[in-house]
Amino acid sequence: MGTVILTDAYEERFGFKAMGCFYCRYKSEPLLLAAVAAVTIALWAVVYRVIVLPQSSPMLGPAALFLDCAVFFCIGGGAMRVVLGGKKFLYEADGKEFRIYYEKGKDKILTDTFYYVDIEEVSYKRMFLHRGENVTVATKYRKYKYRCVYRCVKNMRNPNQLPFHILEERKGMAAKSKE
Repeated sequence: MGTVILTDAYEERFGFKAMGCFYCRYKSEPLLLAAVAAVTIALWAVVYRVIVLPQSSPMLGPAALFLDCAVFFCIGGGAMRVVLGGKKFLYEADGKEFRIYYEKGKDKILTDTFYYVDIEEVSYKRMFLHRGENVTVATKYRKYKYRCVYRCVKNMRNPNQLPFHILEERKGMAAKSKE
């Protein structure tokens, strides 16, 4: 995932083409985190009630706590990987339109198509803890919202890493060619 820089020389000779991927957060992230917390608390309650309370060994409590922490880190680690990773989307852009696909296995499912002449505004708003950007693409007909997450090091987190800057740049070119 990198920044696409438009150059006039390339466009004149070959026409504009850009493709790549970006990641958006899942809608069910809060539910996933709540489920991980609930499983951990329930596991600790069961382990404590079934194993620790009936026994009189002083080492059994810390052992049960260690076991519960290990399970929590295994389940929580998998959940955090899902949460921080996000859902993968592919994009393709050419001289007239910008298409977004959802990747499901080996298939690409077309989700949105933007025509540059219809774009009115692209706005960015930072997510909590600067984990990503809430991107709003306003067209003449409706608004599209994406909750994009960054998957790279902290110092490279800026909206130019997301492909929506192509819409902003091409919107201006479409307006000029219309006049």
